[in-house]
Amino acid sequence: VAPAQAAWYQAYVNAFVSVLNGAGYRDPVNGYIRYIDPDSWVDHHILNVLAMNVDALRLSGYMFKGRERRLEMGPIWDFDRSMNSTDGRDDNPRTWKGTGDATDFFNYPWWGRLFTDLDFWQRWKDRWQELRKDQLGVASMNAIIDNMANEVRESQARNFQRWSLLGGRTWQGEVNLMKGWLSTRAEWIDSQFLAAPVLSSQGRPITPGFTLTISAAAGTIYFTMDGRDPRAPGGVAAAGVDVYSGPITLDANARVVARATRSASDWSGPAAGTFVVETPRLVVSELMYHPLDPPPGSPYDADDFEFVELLN
Repeated sequence: VAPAQAAWYQAYVNAFVSVLNGAGYRDPVNGYIRYIDPDSWVDHHILNVLAMNVDALRLSGYMFKGRERRLEMGPIWDFDRSMNSTDGRDDNPRTWKGTGDATDFFNYPWWGRLFTDLDFWQRWKDRWQELRKDQLGVASMNAIIDNMANEVRESQARNFQRWSLLGGRTWQGEVNLMKGWLSTRAEWIDSQFLAAPVLSSQGRPITPGFTLTISAAAGTIYFTMDGRDPRAPGGVAAAGVDVYSGPITLDANARVVARATRSASDWSGPAAGTFVVETPRLVVSELMYHPLDPPPGSPYDADDFEFVELLN
């Protein structure tokens, strides 16, 4: 890295830290979000918390910044002291952080400040509940573990003949132990948050008069029928949202989005469904097939600016 580049990067990080620690750090335009890609930070944090990586964010944390992009977290790295390893600090799946000097995930410098922003916390909870439906569901995690275990199934026997490190346990037993630990941990994290509401239908073509019900394990349900988020920044209910009190009759196209809440700091993730009475017309409204070449030195070329705009 050239000295000028290193100096520019250092100044960028210093500016981020200064804004993060300033009074206006929550500002949606000029606050910390101007400097970091919050989605990459949330994903990075979730994976380390799920695994209870005791060295995360400090000894095993990497960042990168692409040209004309904000600061992103990653690549993910170094999980030898996690998921009930021999380290000992990562044994209990039912706590937010490990014992001893393990990383305090929600209070570590930078991160502790970010989590004082209710909107960053909500982004974390929304993403967690989204991932639990698929990628971080128990079946998906077990399939990943089995695939990786099968890659070394033949060689592991010879490995433990040479290095007897299992302490009398079996290799498959260790694989099963990891599965059980991750399942328990994920379910414990689930229990810390208000569950998302459940729609009686996930969305489909309907006829006028269709009845939709929404249920929630706890909290008040707010919903919209135009695709807007019922939660506004700062944890208040968005303007014009409805409080669910009984079955909803749908007579026209609707995008229903619902959340449950108990307080400004306690919102569930969203549940959503699209209901179609009449399929909207779709037209090609604009076509850019040959943009001008970008100026010299740009990281992009003309093909990056080709687009087709669709309107319904």
